[in-house]
Amino acid sequence: MLKSFAVPGLRAIWHGRRPRRMHPRLLFAVRRDLSILHAAISLDDLRSAVSNRLELLVDESIPFDELSVASTTRHPTAASTIQPAAGPGGEPQMCHLHVGYGWFLSFEFRDGEAHGIRLEEVPVDG
Repeated sequence: MLKSFAVPGLRAIWHGRRPRRMHPRLLFAVRRDLSILHAAISLDDLRSAVSNRLELLVDESIPFDELSVASTTRHPTAASTIQPAAGPGGEPQMCHLHVGYGWFLSFEFRDGEAHGIRLEEVPVDG
C-alpha cells in the first residue's frame, strides 16, 4: 500500500493528474509501477511482480556477517541474493524500482507499506 509520498507531484500523478512536462510513456510507466507498489502486501509480492527491476539498497556502513560473505564467495553470481540490512519486521529499509526511460521510484518498504516515495532520475556517469 502507498503510505506517503516525498514529492507532492507524485501524489498528484497517483490521483490521475498529468504533469505538463512528463512524457506520456513515462507517465504510464510511473502509474503502472505505483499500482504494483500499492497492491504489494509483502516484499515477495513486489519481487514477483517486477522481477529484476527491484533493487534492494544495502547500507554499506553495516558489515555483513561471515555466513553471507562466505556464501557469496562460493557463488560469485549469487551477489543478488545478499540480503540488505534489515529494518523493522526484518524487511529491507530502502528500495529502488526501475521504471524505465532513465527513472526509478525510490521508497522505504516496511510492514507492507511504501513510505517516502520519490521519482528520481538515474545518475549519469561522466
